[in-house]
Amino acid sequence: MSDAPLELSLSPMRPVLRTGEGATLELAVRVLAGGPMETIELNEDRTTIELRRLDDAGAPREARLLSGRDHRQLHQVHPQTPLGLEFEARGGAAFVVRVDLLLYAPPLPAGRWRVALRYRWGSAPGDEVRTNDVDLEVTPADARPVGARLLAVSGSRDVVAWTWRVDDPAAPFRLTLGRADVPLALEAAYPWTDPPPAGAPRLAHLNDLEPMHYEKLAVWTEAAELVVQPLGKHGPGGPPRRLATGLEGPLTLVDPPLQRRDDGLRAVVLGRRAGAPALSVVACGPDGAAAAPEVRAFDAGDLVAVAWTEPEDTAHAGVFAARAGAGGLTLTRLDPASGEALEVWREEPPAREALALVLDQWLGTGWLYLLLRRAVEDPDGRQVDELTALAWDVAALSERPDDDDARRPARAGAWLVPRGAALLSAAPLLDGAGLALLVSAPPGRLALVPGGPRELPAAAAPGALLVDGRGQTWLVEHDPARGPVATALGRSLVDAAPDDDDGDDGGDDDGAGDDGDEDE
Repeated sequence: MSDAPLELSLSPMRPVLRTGEGATLELAVRVLAGGPMETIELNEDRTTIELRRLDDAGAPREARLLSGRDHRQLHQVHPQTPLGLEFEARGGAAFVVRVDLLLYAPPLPAGRWRVALRYRWGSAPGDEVRTNDVDLEVTPADARPVGARLLAVSGSRDVVAWTWRVDDPAAPFRLTLGRADVPLALEAAYPWTDPPPAGAPRLAHLNDLEPMHYEKLAVWTEAAELVVQPLGKHGPGGPPRRLATGLEGPLTLVDPPLQRRDDGLRAVVLGRRAGAPALSVVACGPDGAAAAPEVRAFDAGDLVAVAWTEPEDTAHAGVFAARAGAGGLTLTRLDPASGEALEVWREEPPAREALALVLDQWLGTGWLYLLLRRAVEDPDGRQVDELTALAWDVAALSERPDDDDARRPARAGAWLVPRGAALLSAAPLLDGAGLALLVSAPPGRLALVPGGPRELPAAAAPGALLVDGRGQTWLVEHDPARGPVATALGRSLVDAAPDDDDGDDGGDDDGAGDDGDEDE
């Protein structure tokens, strides 16, 4: 008879997973004799997870052993940071904890897996209790990233939240939460099942610290309503909230919606009112109680984004719209509080094509980037496209909208790319250092990053995103059999800001852009 002071029983929350999803196990603990104990789900060296892959005949292969050391290495935890907590276990107590394999390793690749857990309760040889075995099946899945949102833990954007579209009618979207500087060090990765959203969801922006908010807000539109879904670390946190917009559908959600410090929401939606183009500012409190939407006439441009320069106050928001017309290409800022529209910038014909409007903002500071394209000849006479990124200080535009200096763009980069190359992803670099771009360049792809362009092979699956975390630019995509894959593309500039535009914003001869020296 075992003299272990506790009994452990393991069961999977979801025995069948798809690649890219995190495996979460429920561990039932029954304390037979009271005494000192450590948290079992994660600690320094008492808990060991046995992970075995099963072969085609169902026989387990050699075990891979995971412990707190793997957690430290994967999540880059400082050696002096303690793992787990000590507590006094009471005899007769029974409780259930969750063990996330994402704490120890990236998501499992496709295949069948057998998992067990061992907990060392004493210091003598054999002072260990082992759970039962549980089996998991991971099936291949196609997934493409819908969008990414950088969130802050401290003074930098440390956490990235991705939304993925998955080839599963029952759960067509997945939320993944991880580290921006170590993209495969994930905290959460789960499908939407309760219920799956009808529209394409976007994670709300946080002008605050990510650890202060257990739940994140996903937002999308359905018919003439705005839908808000709170999401915790393991799935939806209650039913979705449906908010009236005061507009006629179909609607367009302007990126990004804002999650307030009190977990309320502010969002800007485009649609029509009485047949005319209009804009609505929609707001609700943390309990879902909605204020009356503020509707204003506004004919938006081809590209629209909203800058939240104050985390709590709609009066400090600015809606930016880029639009091409007979008079050229214009960038307009609308004050949603007053309804006043101001032309920030104009380029007379022949205007360049606007490809993307990208906002990088946090706690009232940040940059607005407008990416432009035009056809040119390179120095060798070849027909190529010139991509140019212009940048504005969004705080200056909010505080001094009539100031010519605030409205004058800086050049944040220029590149020469093959004619007709399609933009796949654009990511802001930290500290106003410009943009990183991913474009198609058949037969492969081209990453335009500080230090020069990087040629990449064609994607194994559709969809890829760039993300910049702590000065390292990453390419993140999904392999159907392996799950998420991250490729480091090089260090980005974290101390540079865009240079003032001198009126000559053509591309450099080598196509590497106007980004200065690489920060080693």
